[in-house]
Amino acid sequence: PKSSVTGQIHNLIPFILFPDLVLHIKASGEFDKINLEEFLTSTDENEKSQSFKIPCFLDLNIRAMIHKFNYKKFEADNFSGLFYVNNCRLTSDDFYFNTANGKVRGDFQLSNSGDEKMNLVVNTTLMNIDIDKLFYEFDDFGQKIIKSNQIKGKLNAALDFKGTWDKKLNFESENMDVDAIISIENGELNKLKSLTDISNYLKSN
Repeated sequence: PKSSVTGQIHNLIPFILFPDLVLHIKASGEFDKINLEEFLTSTDENEKSQSFKIPCFLDLNIRAMIHKFNYKKFEADNFSGLFYVNNCRLTSDDFYFNTANGKVRGDFQLSNSGDEKMNLVVNTTLMNIDIDKLFYEFDDFGQKIIKSNQIKGKLNAALDFKGTWDKKLNFESENMDVDAIISIENGELNKLKSLTDISNYLKSN
């Protein structure tokens, strides 16, 4: 499918003439593919660093369908929802997408902070997710105890997540806060050293 956007810009001329004004847009769009890394800007021409900010000059209301969405290892299909940009925040009251052979649905708020960081709050439901693929997409969530190649199963969960990214979109795992109700079907832990050590100890005693 080809990408297309339709909508209305309510105050373009005043916005151009008076830069302190907020630009108001209401639109709907269908996008073939969005790679978030392509939207990030380099902070230094001699470095491959990246930065991202929610534009504070924009008041946007858009209903969007993104057939392919990715950022680094994360990949999603049929990313859809009603999204709002205002007051330096990106929010959605109801979004959904497919990833890791399962489905995700929820709401979120992504906002700028005064120290050039990004704050994310998500309330979401995960349905029938391949947990090994989820660990791979999120770089094992910043921990080294269980790697993506050591875990298997189908994940169903209700999550309340709060997290912070720095201005280069590096995840700060020490600031992560998660409340979760989780179930895993047909779960496996493979070649996990801590469990292997326990097993060897029990066999020898």
